[in-house]
Amino acid sequence: AVLVPEQQDGLGDVPDLGGVARYHAAILMSRMEQYEQALETLGEFAGEGNDKEAVTWARKAAEKNPNDGAIWKTIAELELAQGNLDAGREALSKVPADQVTDTSLMNLGILLYNKKQNEAAEEAFTKAIGMSTDLADAYFYRGLARMGLKHNADAKADFQKYLELSPDGSEAETVKELLKSLS
Repeated sequence: AVLVPEQQDGLGDVPDLGGVARYHAAILMSRMEQYEQALETLGEFAGEGNDKEAVTWARKAAEKNPNDGAIWKTIAELELAQGNLDAGREALSKVPADQVTDTSLMNLGILLYNKKQNEAAEEAFTKAIGMSTDLADAYFYRGLARMGLKHNADAKADFQKYLELSPDGSEAETVKELLKSLS
């Protein structure tokens, strides 16, 4: 038997649905309030640049509303920005495909590249380029990943595209040297 409280404090806004329905409505309202509190606290920490605390509160919000793709996107971006590859990848897997951003994919790709996972990095950069074909940095990093895979012709094409998009970019001199080494 389910114990249903006859009256709970703070349920004045809950419609009189009777017994079990009223109890479940109260639980739902409580979860939504906790979710909204977690989002508010997340925003405060993110605004202060405290990503570690922000991700803690984002995860609390996700506990209350696990189907919220936007929360999982926030968690993924925070985790990846902090260098937490596994946690970021896991959170990103919970984001609906239409909500994944090129920024998330770039951060994922860079972490994968830094961990010498060149195939996975190449895939992440290719997806980022698919979302935004003018991302010069995506071509640069995909070129590096492709060099690591010994796909030098593809790497060369990526480096040339980087220079086309960003001839005076921060990596332009490095790219010119890499192109010389690939010739």
